[in-house]
Amino acid sequence: MEHPLDLAIIIPELVKYGGAERVVIECLARWQHHHRITLYATSINDRVVREFCPDTRFKFVQLSPYFQGDRAFFLNGTLLPKLWQQEIGTHDIYHTHLWPCHLIDRHPMVWYPHEPPRMLEDLRLSQLPNDSITSDVWKVHVYPKFTYDDVPSRVYEATMNALAMFDKLGNPDRIVANSHYVAQYLSQVYGRIVADIVYPGVECANQIVELSPNVQFLTVGQLWPHKRVKMIIEALAMIPDVRLVIVGDGPEREKLERMAVSLGIGDRVCFKHGLSEAELQAEYNACRAVVFAATREPFGIVPLEALAHGRPLIAVNEGGYTEVVDPQCAILVSPRPQELADKMNLLARDIDLARAMGEAGWRKAQQYSWNNSAHQLIKIIESTFNTYPHDHQQGDDETAALCPLLGVQYYCWYGDGSGNLHWNDNLEFGSVDDMPEIGFYSSLDGDALKYHFELMERNGIDFLVANLHIDSNGVNEHELAGLIRMFHVAELTRSQIRIAIQLCFYDPSHDGLERAIATIRDLSNSPNYFRFKSQPVMFLFWTGIWDGQRTEIENLKAATDGFLRIACSLRLPSDTESLYLTFGLFDSWALFSPLEVASSENWQSVWAEAYRRSDCGKKGIRTVTVSPGYDDRHLTDIRRSNNRFRCVDRNQGKTLHSMTEFVLRQSVMPQLVLVSTFNEYHENSHIEPTKRYGSQYMEAIKDFGQALRTRWM
Repeated sequence: MEHPLDLAIIIPELVKYGGAERVVIECLARWQHHHRITLYATSINDRVVREFCPDTRFKFVQLSPYFQGDRAFFLNGTLLPKLWQQEIGTHDIYHTHLWPCHLIDRHPMVWYPHEPPRMLEDLRLSQLPNDSITSDVWKVHVYPKFTYDDVPSRVYEATMNALAMFDKLGNPDRIVANSHYVAQYLSQVYGRIVADIVYPGVECANQIVELSPNVQFLTVGQLWPHKRVKMIIEALAMIPDVRLVIVGDGPEREKLERMAVSLGIGDRVCFKHGLSEAELQAEYNACRAVVFAATREPFGIVPLEALAHGRPLIAVNEGGYTEVVDPQCAILVSPRPQELADKMNLLARDIDLARAMGEAGWRKAQQYSWNNSAHQLIKIIESTFNTYPHDHQQGDDETAALCPLLGVQYYCWYGDGSGNLHWNDNLEFGSVDDMPEIGFYSSLDGDALKYHFELMERNGIDFLVANLHIDSNGVNEHELAGLIRMFHVAELTRSQIRIAIQLCFYDPSHDGLERAIATIRDLSNSPNYFRFKSQPVMFLFWTGIWDGQRTEIENLKAATDGFLRIACSLRLPSDTESLYLTFGLFDSWALFSPLEVASSENWQSVWAEAYRRSDCGKKGIRTVTVSPGYDDRHLTDIRRSNNRFRCVDRNQGKTLHSMTEFVLRQSVMPQLVLVSTFNEYHENSHIEPTKRYGSQYMEAIKDFGQALRTRWM
């Protein structure tokens, strides 16, 4: 692929080098040199990851942990993936592993499930009540967890049925199976054809270690009932003078240890766990053969590992691995202890047969390298990205290069009804003399927000800039709640409007500013957050209060690292100002209100100079602002009395028209066009449909947006 992808990889946890985790780690090691990767998981084992991926170049983001308690099983399969969804950032494409990651509503998504939720499907009858017949809970295992979930008996069936129904609600754009067996299984469960098959890989030994005359068998895997290690121990009891090494851990370990002792073979069965990769390889090299008896294993990397080390395989004849072995390297049997014992005894007595089978398996394993697996899987991911409609990526580099993006300044500080917050609640700064067409709405009203989003979409607006004020008392709590509500409604309604946040601070408290930035960073993970040039955008209303204060500005730069920062100012920017007063803080500059910087006879020249200077930031982005008018004379705040331009008449739309015509005359395309404002009623700069103006200004902005696209498409 010509350009690297911003790729999110999501897996419930990455703490061991098991089957699913092994696929992720091996792919990470190969993909990270070509793509920008963010790994999401509830937990990660650095030691395991660095053992196989020492040159780590990916970013790790920790997701919310599993729920605990009586309802954990249900919550982890329903609510938890939706919590993860809120914590996952915006990326080009999402590659998910295991259940229930397919329930995360991020697209385009390529899901490599490894297996369906087997506890709801083919292993449902294998779930066990606790050993005590008086127990009122059932034990349920969900891969990749190391422990059982306890489900109260009285809600067990209802819980399983509800989860099975909820499981079908996932809608990944593409599903990749790890075997044809699993592809058919997934198709039956989810009712859709699964055509993509990518087998896991294996690292073949450079040469085969000679078999020892001392006979020792090996099985590897977590100790759960469906792994049927019990059957292998029972088979061993039928064969004299051979040993069995069991590598793995799990809740069945103590029971299996007791069982070996009760069968009189406790001295011939050795349990090991927590081995390094080198120690595990030594166990493969020390064995006569690998025995594998798992119930309908979806693929099974252990059988492939046996072949890669030149060791014959004795396994039950079911599951995905049967597709990659043949009689020359593997003996497949029915899941019966006696049949396993017969074949184990055969290879114990015939070292030449074991050697020949091992050599055949080693040659066969060469076909299944991790390089091949990783290459096949990333090609599917790249293909999915290339064929997915990219309307969701508003503001990316390609879109930004084609035509200007149109945004509006938005305020979410309003209470519910006249007399409440910012609706005539005080004469000093809350007085208004016009009324929204839909009445005096609350910024927390989901229906009002939905109406605003739909109104903006219908009228060609691409994004809004939501203002968040901070002063010495901290963050404006009502605005903060409104912002969070806004993102929730946007995601819930699948709005195409993107949302950036503008920090407005005057004498901010340190804690307030820190909290605001942390909240914005969390919200920037939303698919509705506005991104430009592949970065989330943060606007800063710049009053100049921190001009020249290098320490404060450097701290602000560090706190907002990763954001594209745009200044909205009441003064014209300059290269000198950008370098020496704000120390390279901003990537672009814009006027907040082009009507408050000069008298009307000087507008054109001042606007032209402001536009010329708007790209003086680090990224060279040209930003321009238009406004319908301005009038704050009804406010009694004494601080406004010094403003020479307290009233700039709308002039029946001619004021706005003069600005939009100015923009359309420019020879150099603006990349961002801001409308100041959508709903600032105190200063009468609003374009939202109202009692006084109807839809006049909303329609004018729609026409302007169409003209912008015609002019620069």
